[in-house]
Amino acid sequence: MRTFAVFLGLFACVAASASAQEMTWRKDIQPIVAAKCGGCHGASQPEFAEWNVRRVTDKNLAPRVDTYPLFMNDVVWPETGALIRRRR
Repeated sequence: MRTFAVFLGLFACVAASASAQEMTWRKDIQPIVAAKCGGCHGASQPEFAEWNVRRVTDKNLAPRVDTYPLFMNDVVWPETGALIRRRR
C-alpha cells in the first residue's frame, strides 16, 4: 500500500509538472514568430496558396504565417520540416 501511495504521489507531481509546461500558440509561439518571422511573413504577405502561384514572378514574397492556421499550413505535411530546412 505504501508503494502505491508513493507511486501515486510521484505520478501526480509528474502530471502537474507536464500540465504546467503546456505551450500555447498565443502565449508561447506567436510572440516568437512575430519577432523573428513577422518582417517577411507578416499580415502584408499573401497566404500560402496565393504565394505558391505568385512566387514564380516575385522572388521577394514569403508566405504569411502570422496566425496559427497559416503557420501550420506552412510547416506541416506536405511541407514537414520546411521551416527547419529554411532556418539552417
